[in-house]
Parts: sequence; C-alpha cells; structure tokens
Amino acid sequence: MNIWSISSHLAQGHTLMRNFLIYCVHCSLLCTQQGHHTTNAFWKEMKISCDALWSGRWPPGCARAGQYLMGGYYMCVWSLCGDNDYYCKDLELPNCNSKAPCSWCPCNSVEVVDGGMPWWDFFEDARWTRHIYTIVSWLRAKWNTSGVFSLPGVTILSVYPDYMHIKHLGLDKVLLGSVLWLLVNWVLPGNDLEGKMSLVWADIDRIYKEQDTAHRYSNIMTTMFSGTSTPKLKGKAADIKCLVPVLHKVIYKVLSLVLLVSFRFVFSEFAFSLPLVCL
Repeated sequence: MNIWSISSHLAQGHTLMRNFLIYCVHCSLLCTQQGHHTTNAFWKEMKISCDALWSGRWPPGCARAGQYLMGGYYMCVWSLCGDNDYYCKDLELPNCNSKAPCSWCPCNSVEVVDGGMPWWDFFEDARWTRHIYTIVSWLRAKWNTSGVFSLPGVTILSVYPDYMHIKHLGLDKVLLGSVLWLLVNWVLPGNDLEGKMSLVWADIDRIYKEQDTAHRYSNIMTTMFSGTSTPKLKGKAADIKCLVPVLHKVIYKVLSLVLLVSFRFVFSEFAFSLPLVCL
C-alpha cells in the first residue's frame, strides 16, 4: 500500500499558490448562503475523481470509459487528518467545546446519576466506552452532513486526529502548564515564584543532560505558563513532547519529598499528643 498526499500529487503549481487555494476554499471565499456551500461544492467535484479511483476504472463519459485506470489497482481516501477546529468547522462534526464534544462517541456533560455519559469519566467502565460509534450508529446520529462523507468509503472511522496539534500542542500544553503552575504556586514553599521556578528548571536541565534529550527548552519562566484563565505552557511541539517524561521525573521527586516531610510532621504531631505512660 502506498499513501499519497492530495496536495502534493493531485494539484499543480507552486506550494504558495496551492496553499492559497486551500485557504480560499476553506476560509476566505467560503459561502454557505442561499443554498450554496463552497466546501461541499469542492467535495462534489472531488467525488468524481474519488469514485473513479475507488473503482479503478475510467469514469463514464471518457473515451476510455470502463477500462482499467491503473492496471487493476485502485485507490481510496485512507484518513482525514486534522485538529478539532478543522473537524468542527470544515467537516461539520461536534464542537469540542460544546456539551457533546466528541466526534467518535455520544458522550456529553450530563452526570451519570442523571442518565448521562460525562466526557470527563475516565474509568475503565465509563458509559461512553460502550457507545463508541460504529458506522451504523454514527450514520444514525446524523453527523454525516459534510460533503466529504459522500466520498466512497469515508466515514467517521476515516477521521484520524492530528497527533501533533491535538496532543503535543493541545492537551500536553495544558497538562504541563498546570503541573508547573501547581509546583510554583502551591507545592513548593515560599512566596518567590521565580525563585521556585529556578529550582524546578535546575532539575529539568539536569535530567535533560542525563537523558541527552533531543529537543529542549533553553529556559522556562513563570510567564510562559501563566497569565491566562487556564495554565498553558508555550513552546514548540518537539520541545513539549520531550518535556513530558522529564517533568514526570521532576514532579515525582518533588512530591516524594513533600509527602515524606508531611508524613514526618503528622507523625511527630501525633506522637506529641500521646499521653505520657509511666512504666
């Protein structure tokens, strides 16, 4: 099996002009008024080619109609890669910020006790795990309104999350920013936030060198994850990706020390409060 990019193989011209065309179709010239839908009109044209590629034969109306197109081989749309914003705006799938945020299951923001399937339930027996869409149940949910799902073989099972944008530049930025924020604001003692961040950075830098980490931050300051309603660490995808295992070691070390100190304090308080026993 070979995989080709539509942008690089089924389009002609300079990269700048191809990207400009993509921008126009999906953003600048998009029209959804008076019964017209620019993106669906684009997919309608694409369907003619995809149908021929799927069958492996020249389409009707051609001089070679019905003959093998590629010597008996055929092609299909294997996956639709993108981030949540693309899925919502261009593929007309659920908005990830809505009360029903998932494209692959009917999870929602209703508590289990009220008959819901909360998306924040991450237990192994979570209700939404038993309702992950099949092709049939997804079609029944009527999320196939985009013209892209008229292409042969394309369903919700063709939608593949862009790992870099959704994980490294999405979830991981929030996770790392939240961990760093908790470390300097709550876990480590003292009021000097930058001073505490310097201590954390010293550990990060040390582990970088020990593990010979390929992609590294040159420094991390509190301004890189503070100042917004949700802590989110700034940085490139490769730096974010490589920081995850490093910060895991740092937080493990810090929490181990904090728990040890807390245990000793609680134990000493408990021992001090015991009545004296005369032997």
